[in-house]
Amino acid sequence: MNFAASVRRRLASSSGTDLLLGTLVSLVAVKYALMAADRISSSELSLGWQHLWALGEGDAWKPWKWFSYAFLHADLYHALWNLLILHFVGHAWEDRRGHRSPWWLFLSGAAVGAIVFMALTTADETYHQLVGASAGTTAVLGALTVRQPRFQTKLAFWWVPLYAFAALLLLVDLAFAVGYDLSAWAHLSGFALGAGGQMLGLWSVSFKGFKRARTSAHLVLVPGGRKNSHNVLEGLRDPEARLNAVLDKISRDGVESLSAEERACLEKIQK
Repeated sequence: MNFAASVRRRLASSSGTDLLLGTLVSLVAVKYALMAADRISSSELSLGWQHLWALGEGDAWKPWKWFSYAFLHADLYHALWNLLILHFVGHAWEDRRGHRSPWWLFLSGAAVGAIVFMALTTADETYHQLVGASAGTTAVLGALTVRQPRFQTKLAFWWVPLYAFAALLLLVDLAFAVGYDLSAWAHLSGFALGAGGQMLGLWSVSFKGFKRARTSAHLVLVPGGRKNSHNVLEGLRDPEARLNAVLDKISRDGVESLSAEERACLEKIQK
């Protein structure tokens, strides 16, 4: 196997969310490396880098910027906040839609956020620039919230339901949007795309190429704060019926709800 084939195979079997997070972290590192170089050489490398990829009001005819802005961040706090939310919702969404799905949804949310941003800047004479992964991240959050609103994660000592977490973020963005913060409108449009698309069934289920039993094993994320212990394989003998029952349970309650027998059934079929 040559090097290119090995890389393709590794990428195909890797967690899509981890690849996305790794890309974002790498570009944050590039920005701070350029900022360090600016301090040493009194250059403006970081400013040039941001201008090349950030989305400005006159960039409607530079389509690469509709997506590239989502991989830049204003500061470290901005980056960490997006990385934390994407880490939380990305793995959970990937468990239900497959390892490529976070990328498609993230990029779709970024594009919609860019379109809304550019539409709003036409009515404002002030120069604006958009950076940050929030529109893409909220698209994943919106889709997952509509699909599994009762999901909970343990933050510190409390179980926090996903719908409450999403509602809090929406309220914050709405407060900024009322003050005509264009980035907040981009965030809201990303959430609307994810949630609306899920309601309309645009994010279709596909378990083809489902290579990992679970990508979010490090997250404490369960429906209603507890696992569904019902074994859906009881009384089923037909292999296709058993597979469909397991996939239905994954779609409804998540991979983490599978019993040992159900996991063994899924792994046997994947081989």
